[in-house]
Amino acid sequence: MTAIIAISNQKGGVGKTATTLGLAAAARAAGARVLVIDLDPQANATDVLTLPDVELGDGAFGLLADPKHGGGQALSEVIVAGAGEWVGVDLVPGSRSMAEVDTDTGATQPLRLRKALGQGRDSLAHYDVVLMDCPPSLGRVLLAGLVAATHVVIVTEPAGHALQGVGRLEETMTEVRDGFEQSTPRLLALLINRGKRTAEAAFREQELRDSYGPLVLDGIVPERTAVADAASAGLPIHAMKSPGASAVTVVLDALWAQIDARLREAAPTPAATPSS
Repeated sequence: MTAIIAISNQKGGVGKTATTLGLAAAARAAGARVLVIDLDPQANATDVLTLPDVELGDGAFGLLADPKHGGGQALSEVIVAGAGEWVGVDLVPGSRSMAEVDTDTGATQPLRLRKALGQGRDSLAHYDVVLMDCPPSLGRVLLAGLVAATHVVIVTEPAGHALQGVGRLEETMTEVRDGFEQSTPRLLALLINRGKRTAEAAFREQELRDSYGPLVLDGIVPERTAVADAASAGLPIHAMKSPGASAVTVVLDALWAQIDARLREAAPTPAATPSS
């Protein structure tokens, strides 16, 4: 079963998209076949992963929207193959239309993504891992992503209110498991992003490690301008040639190795797919 990982935090501005792209690049470099699902209405991951002249179709909107309004599409219909430096990392694109899903209060809305991925098992079988770039606020799209995910990696910064942000998402995950009577998603790891060499950052890092112990991955993604430069150029950080990019790449590769090892220790169990 392909692992479906929600890269998430209900707090914005922690670098979830950059982390999703960095882990996708690291996983591909390690030989994994990767599918990125862009659930963020800002669609920044989509902008980085696609070429300007590529037809994107309805993407994730086609999986999440009401079938009466453009949804109900098959997973195989919305996947865009990776191109250029991103060959080996395929994409279900996001779009600004995703904001409409957050206003959809239909009873089936939280289940549509889970159903689409369940019915698309043949397509998912081509991938070793699915990384979902989730929106920063607790809305209907994030809820659908958590319902569909087998695991969650919480991205946070070593800054004030980091513990509160992690705690809120943990509470939401519990509500998803209880409310939808499923065993997933499981918290796979906490990943600390945008590390700085300051006393405050060191204090906040230790605070996270004291609270969550081995759930916190070893290593911190350092804050480097190369991350933004790679995104602006539409390139994986692994393709950038600078000391800053190399420093980030080394950490991302090590973080992915830890995530991959955890996935192998406990194979993901998908939530049951509704029949209708």
